[in-house]
Amino acid sequence: MILITSASSDTYITNKIIDSTLMVSGNVGRAGTLDLFKLYDESSAITGSTELSRILIKFDLGKANLLASSSLNISDSTFSAKIKLSNLSTGKPVPNNFTVEVFPLAVSFSEGVGRDVISFADVDAANFVSSSVGTLWNTSGAYKSGTLGAASLDFYASGNLSDGDGLVNLGSRQTFQLGTEDLYVDVTKIVSATIAGQIADNGFRISFTDSQELDSVTRFVKRFASRHVTDQSIRPALLISYDDSVVDHHSSSFFDLTSSLSLYNLVRGEYRNFVSGSSLTQITGSNCLLVKFSTGSYTKYVTGSQLSYKSSPSGVYSASVAFFSSDTSTISGSTTIKSALLASGSITFDEVWTSLDQTVTFLSSSLKVDRTQGTTASSTNRKLRVSMLSTQTSIRKGENLKIRTAFYNDYEQNRSSKFAFEPSQLIVAECRIRLRNTITGKLLFDFTESGSLMSSDALSNYYTLYTDALPVGIPLGVEFEIAIDGEVLEIPVNSFKIVVSE
Repeated sequence: MILITSASSDTYITNKIIDSTLMVSGNVGRAGTLDLFKLYDESSAITGSTELSRILIKFDLGKANLLASSSLNISDSTFSAKIKLSNLSTGKPVPNNFTVEVFPLAVSFSEGVGRDVISFADVDAANFVSSSVGTLWNTSGAYKSGTLGAASLDFYASGNLSDGDGLVNLGSRQTFQLGTEDLYVDVTKIVSATIAGQIADNGFRISFTDSQELDSVTRFVKRFASRHVTDQSIRPALLISYDDSVVDHHSSSFFDLTSSLSLYNLVRGEYRNFVSGSSLTQITGSNCLLVKFSTGSYTKYVTGSQLSYKSSPSGVYSASVAFFSSDTSTISGSTTIKSALLASGSITFDEVWTSLDQTVTFLSSSLKVDRTQGTTASSTNRKLRVSMLSTQTSIRKGENLKIRTAFYNDYEQNRSSKFAFEPSQLIVAECRIRLRNTITGKLLFDFTESGSLMSSDALSNYYTLYTDALPVGIPLGVEFEIAIDGEVLEIPVNSFKIVVSE
Protein backbone atom coordinates (compact mmCIF):
# COMPACT_ATOMS: atom_id res chain seq x y z
CA MET A 1 0.00 0.00 0.00
CA ILE A 2 1.21 3.45 -0.92
CA LEU A 3 -1.00 6.38 0.04
CA ILE A 4 0.03 9.79 -1.25
CA THR A 5 -1.64 12.57 0.72
CA SER A 6 -1.67 16.24 -0.24
CA ALA A 7 -1.05 19.31 1.89
CA SER A 8 -4.17 20.89 3.37
CA SER A 9 -2.31 24.11 4.29
CA ASP A 10 1.19 25.50 3.90
CA THR A 11 3.05 28.78 4.20
CA TYR A 12 6.31 30.23 5.43
CA ILE A 13 6.88 32.84 8.08
CA THR A 14 9.66 35.44 8.08
CA ASN A 15 11.04 38.49 9.82
CA LYS A 16 12.58 39.89 6.64
CA ILE A 17 13.62 43.54 6.75
CA ILE A 18 11.97 45.76 4.14
CA ASP A 19 12.81 49.47 4.14
CA SER A 20 14.31 49.26 7.65
CA THR A 21 11.20 47.49 9.01
CA LEU A 22 10.88 43.91 10.21
CA MET A 23 7.85 42.63 8.28
CA VAL A 24 6.84 40.17 10.98
CA SER A 25 3.11 40.48 10.22
CA GLY A 26 3.46 39.56 6.57
CA ASN A 27 1.63 36.46 5.33
CA VAL A 28 2.32 34.44 2.16
CA GLY A 29 -0.21 31.64 2.58
CA ARG A 30 -1.36 31.76 -1.05
CA ALA A 31 2.09 32.06 -2.59
CA GLY A 32 3.26 29.47 -5.10
CA THR A 33 6.53 28.85 -3.28
CA LEU A 34 7.77 27.80 0.14
CA ASP A 35 10.98 29.73 0.72
CA LEU A 36 13.67 28.81 3.21
CA PHE A 37 16.36 31.40 3.72
CA LYS A 38 18.65 33.18 6.15
CA LEU A 39 20.26 36.57 5.72
CA TYR A 40 23.02 37.51 8.16
CA ASP A 41 23.96 41.18 8.51
CA GLU A 42 22.60 41.97 5.03
CA SER A 43 20.60 45.00 6.11
CA SER A 44 22.28 48.39 6.21
CA ALA A 45 19.50 49.63 8.48
CA ILE A 46 19.97 47.09 11.29
CA THR A 47 23.57 46.06 11.89
CA GLY A 48 24.18 42.41 12.79
CA SER A 49 20.59 41.46 12.01
CA THR A 50 19.47 37.94 11.16
CA GLU A 51 16.54 37.61 8.76
CA LEU A 52 15.17 34.11 8.29
CA SER A 53 12.16 32.06 7.30
CA ARG A 54 10.55 28.85 8.50
CA ILE A 55 8.11 26.67 6.60
CA LEU A 56 4.82 25.46 8.09
CA ILE A 57 2.92 22.63 6.44
CA LYS A 58 0.04 20.33 7.29
CA PHE A 59 -1.14 17.23 5.40
CA ASP A 60 -4.57 15.69 5.13
CA LEU A 61 -4.44 12.50 7.22
CA GLY A 62 -8.14 11.71 6.87
CA LYS A 63 -7.67 8.70 4.57
CA ALA A 64 -4.73 7.41 6.65
CA ASN A 65 -6.81 7.63 9.84
CA LEU A 66 -9.62 5.73 8.13
CA LEU A 67 -7.33 2.99 6.85
CA ALA A 68 -5.62 2.69 10.25
CA SER A 69 -8.85 1.27 11.61
CA SER A 70 -8.89 -1.47 8.98
CA SER A 71 -5.96 -2.21 6.69
CA LEU A 72 -3.08 0.07 7.71
CA ASN A 73 -0.88 -1.12 10.58
CA ILE A 74 1.09 1.89 11.84
CA SER A 75 2.97 -0.35 14.30
CA ASP A 76 4.35 -2.64 11.59
CA SER A 77 8.07 -2.39 10.81
CA THR A 78 7.27 -1.73 7.13
CA PHE A 79 5.17 1.37 7.86
CA SER A 80 6.86 4.60 6.84
CA ALA A 81 5.94 8.21 6.11
CA LYS A 82 8.02 10.71 4.15
CA ILE A 83 7.49 14.36 3.30
CA LYS A 84 8.31 15.30 -0.27
CA LEU A 85 8.75 18.94 -1.30
CA SER A 86 9.80 19.60 -4.89
CA ASN A 87 12.68 21.93 -5.61
CA LEU A 88 11.86 24.99 -7.71
CA SER A 89 14.66 26.17 -9.94
CA THR A 90 14.85 29.89 -10.69
CA GLY A 91 18.18 29.87 -12.49
CA LYS A 92 19.71 31.91 -9.70
CA PRO A 93 22.37 30.79 -7.18
CA VAL A 94 21.12 28.68 -4.27
CA PRO A 95 22.73 27.88 -0.91
CA ASN A 96 24.49 24.54 -0.56
CA ASN A 97 25.86 22.31 2.20
CA PHE A 98 23.02 23.04 4.60
CA THR A 99 20.76 20.86 6.73
CA VAL A 100 17.00 21.08 7.20
CA GLU A 101 15.12 19.93 10.31
CA VAL A 102 11.49 18.87 10.53
CA PHE A 103 9.54 18.84 13.82
CA PRO A 104 5.86 18.36 14.73
CA LEU A 105 4.04 21.58 15.57
CA ALA A 106 2.55 21.87 19.06
CA VAL A 107 -0.02 24.45 17.96
CA SER A 108 -2.18 24.76 14.88
CA PHE A 109 -1.64 27.48 12.28
CA SER A 110 -3.78 29.29 9.72
CA GLU A 111 -2.51 29.37 6.17
CA GLY A 112 -3.71 32.88 5.41
CA VAL A 113 -4.45 34.52 2.07
CA GLY A 114 -1.32 36.64 1.55
CA ARG A 115 0.56 36.55 -1.76
CA ASP A 116 3.14 39.34 -1.53
CA VAL A 117 6.60 37.71 -1.47
CA ILE A 118 8.44 40.93 -2.38
CA SER A 119 7.52 43.41 0.34
CA PHE A 120 5.59 41.00 2.62
CA ALA A 121 2.92 43.66 3.01
CA ASP A 122 -0.10 41.33 3.13
CA VAL A 123 -1.06 41.27 6.79
CA ASP A 124 -2.59 37.98 7.87
CA ALA A 125 -1.81 34.91 9.94
CA ALA A 126 0.15 32.76 10.13
CA ASN A 127 3.10 35.10 10.30
CA PHE A 128 6.29 35.48 12.33
CA VAL A 129 4.50 36.60 15.49
CA SER A 130 1.17 34.79 15.35
CA SER A 131 0.10 31.27 14.42
CA SER A 132 -3.45 32.36 13.63
CA VAL A 133 -5.54 35.48 14.01
CA GLY A 134 -5.51 36.47 17.67
CA THR A 135 -3.08 33.71 18.71
CA LEU A 136 0.60 34.49 19.20
CA TRP A 137 3.43 32.03 18.94
CA ASN A 138 4.86 31.27 22.38
CA THR A 139 8.14 32.60 21.00
CA SER A 140 8.17 34.61 17.77
CA GLY A 141 8.99 32.57 14.71
CA ALA A 142 7.44 29.37 16.12
CA TYR A 143 10.66 28.97 18.04
CA LYS A 144 9.79 27.60 21.48
CA SER A 145 10.47 23.89 21.72
CA GLY A 146 10.16 21.27 24.44
CA THR A 147 8.99 17.79 25.31
CA LEU A 148 5.72 16.24 24.15
CA GLY A 149 3.03 16.94 26.73
CA ALA A 150 4.54 20.17 28.03
CA ALA A 151 2.47 23.35 27.81
CA SER A 152 3.11 26.62 25.97
CA LEU A 153 5.28 25.18 23.18
CA ASP A 154 5.43 25.94 19.48
CA PHE A 155 6.90 22.60 18.41
CA TYR A 156 7.92 19.31 19.99
CA ALA A 157 11.62 18.49 19.92
CA SER A 158 11.37 15.23 21.89
CA GLY A 159 8.83 12.95 23.49
CA ASN A 160 8.01 9.54 24.93
CA LEU A 161 5.84 7.67 22.43
CA SER A 162 5.18 4.72 24.77
CA ASP A 163 6.97 2.32 22.43
CA GLY A 164 9.60 1.18 24.90
CA ASP A 165 12.29 3.52 23.55
CA GLY A 166 11.80 6.15 26.25
CA LEU A 167 12.42 9.80 25.43
CA VAL A 168 13.35 10.16 21.75
CA ASN A 169 14.20 13.00 19.41
CA LEU A 170 11.16 13.83 17.29
CA GLY A 171 13.11 15.71 14.66
CA SER A 172 14.13 14.49 11.22
CA ARG A 173 16.98 15.87 9.13
CA GLN A 174 18.12 16.07 5.54
CA THR A 175 21.37 17.53 4.29
CA PHE A 176 21.44 19.34 0.94
CA GLN A 177 24.85 19.08 -0.68
CA LEU A 178 24.05 20.92 -3.91
CA GLY A 179 21.03 22.87 -2.74
CA THR A 180 18.94 21.83 -5.75
CA GLU A 181 17.66 18.56 -4.28
CA ASP A 182 14.04 17.84 -3.39
CA LEU A 183 13.20 17.51 0.28
CA TYR A 184 12.48 13.84 0.98
CA VAL A 185 12.62 13.30 4.70
CA ASP A 186 11.43 10.46 6.91
CA VAL A 187 8.76 11.49 9.44
CA THR A 188 7.52 8.00 10.32
CA LYS A 189 7.71 8.53 14.09
CA ILE A 190 5.71 11.73 13.92
CA VAL A 191 3.01 10.46 11.56
CA SER A 192 2.49 7.13 13.36
CA ALA A 193 2.23 8.94 16.70
CA THR A 194 -0.19 11.46 15.16
CA ILE A 195 -2.46 8.75 13.76
CA ALA A 196 -2.29 6.99 17.14
CA GLY A 197 -3.44 10.19 18.86
CA GLN A 198 -0.22 10.76 20.79
CA ILE A 199 0.71 13.93 18.90
CA ALA A 200 -1.89 16.53 17.91
CA ASP A 201 -2.36 16.81 14.16
CA ASN A 202 -1.04 20.36 13.76
CA GLY A 203 1.44 19.78 10.95
CA PHE A 204 5.18 20.35 10.70
CA ARG A 205 7.76 23.10 11.18
CA ILE A 206 10.64 23.01 8.64
CA SER A 207 13.74 25.12 9.15
CA PHE A 208 17.51 25.22 9.04
CA THR A 209 19.14 23.62 12.07
CA ASP A 210 19.59 25.77 15.17
CA SER A 211 23.33 26.04 14.63
CA GLN A 212 22.87 27.20 11.04
CA GLU A 213 20.22 29.71 12.01
CA LEU A 214 22.59 31.16 14.61
CA ASP A 215 25.85 31.21 12.64
CA SER A 216 27.23 34.12 10.60
CA VAL A 217 26.44 32.70 7.17
CA THR A 218 23.85 33.90 4.66
CA ARG A 219 21.82 31.18 2.92
CA PHE A 220 19.49 32.59 0.26
CA VAL A 221 17.22 31.11 -1.01
CA LYS A 222 16.08 27.45 -1.05
CA ARG A 223 12.72 27.38 -2.80
CA PHE A 224 10.11 24.59 -2.84
CA ALA A 225 6.77 24.37 -4.66
CA SER A 226 3.75 25.08 -2.47
CA ARG A 227 0.30 23.51 -2.70
CA HIS A 228 -0.83 26.57 -4.70
CA VAL A 229 1.64 26.07 -7.55
CA THR A 230 -0.05 25.52 -10.94
CA ASP A 231 1.80 22.28 -11.71
CA GLN A 232 -0.04 19.84 -9.45
CA SER A 233 2.56 17.11 -9.99
CA ILE A 234 5.11 19.04 -7.90
CA ARG A 235 2.87 20.07 -5.04
CA PRO A 236 3.86 18.95 -1.50
CA ALA A 237 3.04 15.35 -0.67
CA LEU A 238 3.23 13.00 2.27
CA LEU A 239 4.01 9.48 1.07
CA ILE A 240 2.70 6.79 3.43
CA SER A 241 3.96 3.29 2.71
CA TYR A 242 3.10 -0.09 4.24
CA ASP A 243 3.67 -3.62 3.00
CA ASP A 244 0.17 -5.07 2.92
CA SER A 245 1.01 -7.62 0.22
CA VAL A 246 -0.63 -11.05 0.36
CA VAL A 247 1.51 -13.76 -1.23
CA ASP A 248 -0.11 -16.95 -2.48
CA HIS A 249 1.78 -20.03 -3.70
CA HIS A 250 -1.07 -22.08 -5.17
CA SER A 251 0.62 -21.92 -8.57
CA SER A 252 4.18 -22.24 -7.28
CA SER A 253 4.32 -24.79 -4.45
CA PHE A 254 7.45 -26.91 -4.04
CA PHE A 255 8.62 -29.64 -1.75
CA ASP A 256 11.07 -28.62 0.97
CA LEU A 257 9.77 -25.01 0.84
CA THR A 258 7.02 -23.46 2.93
CA SER A 259 4.02 -22.40 0.86
CA SER A 260 1.65 -19.61 1.85
CA LEU A 261 -1.89 -20.32 0.67
CA SER A 262 -4.74 -17.81 0.61
CA LEU A 263 -8.50 -18.23 0.66
CA TYR A 264 -10.88 -15.45 -0.37
CA ASN A 265 -14.61 -15.24 0.38
CA LEU A 266 -16.08 -12.86 -2.19
CA VAL A 267 -19.84 -12.42 -1.88
CA ARG A 268 -21.79 -10.03 -4.13
CA GLY A 269 -18.62 -8.20 -5.00
CA GLU A 270 -17.49 -7.72 -1.38
CA TYR A 271 -15.11 -9.62 0.87
CA ARG A 272 -16.95 -11.14 3.80
CA ASN A 273 -15.88 -13.39 6.65
CA PHE A 274 -17.01 -17.00 6.47
CA VAL A 275 -19.76 -17.94 8.93
CA SER A 276 -20.52 -21.21 10.69
CA GLY A 277 -23.45 -22.69 12.59
CA SER A 278 -27.10 -21.73 12.81
CA SER A 279 -26.13 -18.49 14.56
CA LEU A 280 -23.89 -17.58 11.60
CA THR A 281 -20.84 -17.00 13.79
CA GLN A 282 -18.13 -15.21 11.85
CA ILE A 283 -14.86 -17.08 11.38
CA THR A 284 -12.20 -14.67 12.63
CA GLY A 285 -8.86 -14.52 14.36
CA SER A 286 -5.84 -16.80 14.42
CA ASN A 287 -6.07 -20.56 13.84
CA CYS A 288 -9.78 -20.29 13.05
CA LEU A 289 -9.88 -22.71 10.09
CA LEU A 290 -8.68 -26.24 9.44
CA VAL A 291 -6.95 -27.09 6.17
CA LYS A 292 -6.68 -30.74 5.14
CA PHE A 293 -4.27 -32.04 2.47
CA SER A 294 -4.65 -35.63 1.37
CA THR A 295 -3.69 -38.10 -1.31
CA GLY A 296 -4.49 -41.80 -0.99
CA SER A 297 -4.11 -42.77 2.65
CA TYR A 298 -1.86 -39.78 3.40
CA THR A 299 -3.37 -36.84 5.33
CA LYS A 300 -1.84 -33.64 6.67
CA TYR A 301 -3.61 -30.91 8.67
CA VAL A 302 -2.66 -27.28 9.27
CA THR A 303 -4.65 -24.36 10.67
CA GLY A 304 -5.52 -21.20 8.78
CA SER A 305 -5.99 -17.69 10.12
CA GLN A 306 -7.86 -14.58 9.14
CA LEU A 307 -5.49 -11.98 7.74
CA SER A 308 -5.26 -8.86 9.88
CA TYR A 309 -3.97 -5.46 8.73
CA LYS A 310 -3.78 -6.60 5.14
CA SER A 311 -5.39 -5.25 1.99
CA SER A 312 -8.62 -7.17 2.68
CA PRO A 313 -8.95 -7.67 6.45
CA SER A 314 -12.39 -9.29 6.15
CA GLY A 315 -12.99 -12.47 4.19
CA VAL A 316 -9.32 -13.25 3.49
CA TYR A 317 -7.55 -16.15 5.18
CA SER A 318 -4.10 -17.64 4.98
CA ALA A 319 -2.38 -20.90 5.89
CA SER A 320 1.21 -22.10 5.63
CA VAL A 321 2.20 -25.66 4.79
CA ALA A 322 5.39 -27.51 3.96
CA PHE A 323 5.86 -30.93 2.38
CA PHE A 324 9.19 -32.76 2.45
CA SER A 325 10.75 -34.85 -0.29
CA SER A 326 12.23 -37.19 2.31
CA ASP A 327 8.81 -38.05 3.77
CA THR A 328 8.32 -41.83 3.83
CA SER A 329 4.66 -41.68 4.83
CA THR A 330 2.53 -44.17 2.90
CA ILE A 331 0.19 -43.11 0.12
CA SER A 332 -0.92 -46.55 -1.00
CA GLY A 333 0.59 -50.01 -0.56
CA SER A 334 4.35 -49.61 -0.79
CA THR A 335 4.13 -46.18 -2.42
CA THR A 336 5.36 -43.34 -0.19
CA ILE A 337 5.55 -39.59 -0.60
CA LYS A 338 9.25 -39.94 -1.34
CA SER A 339 8.90 -42.68 -3.97
CA ALA A 340 5.90 -41.08 -5.68
CA LEU A 341 7.75 -37.80 -5.97
CA LEU A 342 10.84 -39.48 -7.45
CA ALA A 343 8.65 -41.23 -9.99
CA SER A 344 6.50 -38.34 -11.17
CA GLY A 345 8.27 -35.11 -10.13
CA SER A 346 5.13 -33.76 -8.45
CA ILE A 347 2.21 -34.77 -6.26
CA THR A 348 -1.30 -33.31 -6.34
CA PHE A 349 -3.04 -33.16 -2.98
CA ASP A 350 -6.73 -32.67 -2.30
CA GLU A 351 -7.03 -29.34 -0.45
CA VAL A 352 -10.07 -28.81 1.79
CA TRP A 353 -10.69 -25.77 4.01
CA THR A 354 -13.23 -26.37 6.79
CA SER A 355 -14.40 -25.12 10.15
CA LEU A 356 -12.32 -26.38 13.07
CA ASP A 357 -14.87 -29.13 13.81
CA GLN A 358 -14.93 -30.05 10.08
CA THR A 359 -18.73 -29.69 9.90
CA VAL A 360 -18.66 -26.84 7.36
CA THR A 361 -16.58 -26.92 4.18
CA PHE A 362 -15.47 -23.60 2.71
CA LEU A 363 -13.35 -24.84 -0.20
CA SER A 364 -12.62 -28.16 -1.89
CA SER A 365 -9.77 -27.85 -4.34
CA SER A 366 -6.36 -29.30 -5.15
CA LEU A 367 -2.74 -28.29 -4.71
CA LYS A 368 0.04 -29.42 -7.02
CA VAL A 369 3.42 -29.52 -5.28
CA ASP A 370 6.50 -29.91 -7.49
CA ARG A 371 9.96 -31.25 -6.82
CA THR A 372 12.75 -28.68 -6.97
CA GLN A 373 15.27 -29.55 -9.67
CA GLY A 374 18.68 -28.20 -10.54
CA THR A 375 19.71 -26.84 -13.92
CA THR A 376 22.97 -26.54 -15.83
CA ALA A 377 22.21 -22.96 -16.93
CA SER A 378 22.37 -19.88 -14.72
CA SER A 379 19.25 -18.48 -16.43
CA THR A 380 16.87 -19.23 -19.28
CA ASN A 381 16.42 -17.53 -22.64
CA ARG A 382 13.78 -14.88 -22.17
CA LYS A 383 11.69 -12.55 -24.23
CA LEU A 384 9.56 -11.01 -21.52
CA ARG A 385 6.01 -9.90 -22.16
CA VAL A 386 3.80 -8.11 -19.65
CA SER A 387 0.09 -8.71 -19.84
CA MET A 388 -2.00 -6.08 -18.08
CA LEU A 389 -5.09 -7.95 -16.96
CA SER A 390 -6.50 -4.62 -15.77
CA THR A 391 -8.24 -2.80 -18.62
CA GLN A 392 -9.31 0.34 -16.77
CA THR A 393 -6.96 3.23 -17.53
CA SER A 394 -9.18 6.11 -16.39
CA ILE A 395 -10.17 6.46 -12.76
CA ARG A 396 -11.91 9.14 -10.75
CA LYS A 397 -9.89 10.81 -8.03
CA GLY A 398 -10.41 9.15 -4.66
CA GLU A 399 -11.41 5.78 -6.12
CA ASN A 400 -9.18 2.73 -5.84
CA LEU A 401 -7.79 1.06 -8.95
CA LYS A 402 -6.90 -2.63 -8.84
CA ILE A 403 -4.00 -3.35 -11.19
CA ARG A 404 -3.45 -6.96 -12.33
CA THR A 405 -0.50 -8.13 -14.35
CA ALA A 406 1.07 -11.36 -15.53
CA PHE A 407 4.48 -12.06 -17.04
CA TYR A 408 5.24 -14.44 -19.90
CA ASN A 409 8.30 -15.65 -21.75
CA ASP A 410 7.44 -15.32 -25.45
CA TYR A 411 10.60 -17.23 -26.32
CA GLU A 412 8.56 -20.37 -25.61
CA GLN A 413 6.39 -19.58 -28.65
CA ASN A 414 9.30 -19.84 -31.06
CA ARG A 415 8.60 -23.41 -32.00
CA SER A 416 6.56 -25.09 -34.72
CA SER A 417 3.13 -26.36 -33.79
CA LYS A 418 -0.17 -26.84 -35.60
CA PHE A 419 -2.03 -25.97 -32.42
CA ALA A 420 -2.36 -22.58 -30.74
CA PHE A 421 0.21 -22.27 -27.98
CA GLU A 422 -0.07 -20.09 -24.90
CA PRO A 423 3.01 -20.01 -22.66
CA SER A 424 2.52 -20.45 -18.95
CA GLN A 425 2.91 -17.52 -16.61
CA LEU A 426 6.36 -16.95 -15.23
CA ILE A 427 6.82 -17.55 -11.54
CA VAL A 428 8.42 -14.41 -10.11
CA ALA A 429 9.90 -14.45 -6.63
CA GLU A 430 8.96 -10.83 -6.05
CA CYS A 431 7.16 -8.16 -8.02
CA ARG A 432 7.17 -4.44 -7.22
CA ILE A 433 5.40 -1.51 -8.85
CA ARG A 434 6.17 2.18 -9.29
CA LEU A 435 4.42 5.13 -10.87
CA ARG A 436 5.97 7.74 -13.18
CA ASN A 437 4.76 11.09 -14.50
CA THR A 438 5.18 10.48 -18.24
CA ILE A 439 5.34 14.20 -19.00
CA THR A 440 8.10 15.21 -16.60
CA GLY A 441 9.65 11.76 -16.12
CA LYS A 442 9.59 12.18 -12.33
CA LEU A 443 8.63 9.25 -10.12
CA LEU A 444 5.65 9.53 -7.82
CA PHE A 445 7.03 6.59 -5.84
CA ASP A 446 9.80 4.07 -6.44
CA PHE A 447 10.42 0.35 -6.01
CA THR A 448 12.36 1.05 -2.82
CA GLU A 449 9.19 1.87 -0.87
CA SER A 450 8.01 -1.01 1.31
CA GLY A 451 4.46 -0.56 0.05
CA SER A 452 5.45 -1.13 -3.60
CA LEU A 453 5.41 -4.93 -3.19
CA MET A 454 2.55 -6.48 -5.17
CA SER A 455 0.29 -9.22 -3.89
CA SER A 456 -0.26 -12.50 -5.69
CA ASP A 457 -3.06 -15.04 -5.88
CA ALA A 458 -3.77 -18.10 -7.99
CA LEU A 459 -4.48 -15.84 -11.00
CA SER A 460 -1.69 -13.28 -11.10
CA ASN A 461 0.05 -10.41 -9.33
CA TYR A 462 -2.20 -7.55 -8.26
CA TYR A 463 -1.98 -4.17 -6.54
CA THR A 464 -4.49 -1.65 -5.18
CA LEU A 465 -3.62 1.91 -6.21
CA TYR A 466 -4.96 4.77 -4.07
CA THR A 467 -5.65 7.84 -6.22
CA ASP A 468 -6.57 10.44 -3.57
CA ALA A 469 -3.65 12.79 -4.22
CA LEU A 470 -2.49 11.70 -7.68
CA PRO A 471 -2.25 14.53 -10.24
CA VAL A 472 -5.38 14.98 -12.34
CA GLY A 473 -5.27 14.73 -16.13
CA ILE A 474 -1.63 13.64 -16.33
CA PRO A 475 -0.76 10.27 -17.92
CA LEU A 476 0.94 8.13 -15.29
CA GLY A 477 3.13 5.27 -16.46
CA VAL A 478 3.25 1.93 -14.65
CA GLU A 479 6.59 0.14 -14.25
CA PHE A 480 7.49 -3.17 -12.62
CA GLU A 481 10.51 -4.73 -11.00
CA ILE A 482 10.57 -8.53 -10.90
CA ALA A 483 12.97 -11.01 -9.34
CA ILE A 484 13.42 -14.06 -11.58
CA ASP A 485 16.19 -16.61 -12.11
CA GLY A 486 18.43 -14.80 -9.66
CA GLU A 487 18.09 -11.50 -11.51
CA VAL A 488 16.18 -8.29 -10.80
CA LEU A 489 14.66 -6.77 -13.92
CA GLU A 490 12.89 -3.45 -14.49
CA ILE A 491 9.99 -3.59 -16.93
CA PRO A 492 8.11 -0.51 -18.20
CA VAL A 493 4.64 -0.91 -19.69
CA ASN A 494 4.66 1.78 -22.35
CA SER A 495 1.18 0.97 -23.64
CA PHE A 496 -0.57 1.15 -20.26
CA LYS A 497 -1.06 4.58 -18.73
CA ILE A 498 -3.41 5.73 -15.99
CA VAL A 499 -5.21 9.08 -16.06
CA VAL A 500 -6.99 10.37 -12.95
CA SER A 501 -10.00 12.63 -13.45
CA GLU A 502 -11.91 14.85 -11.03
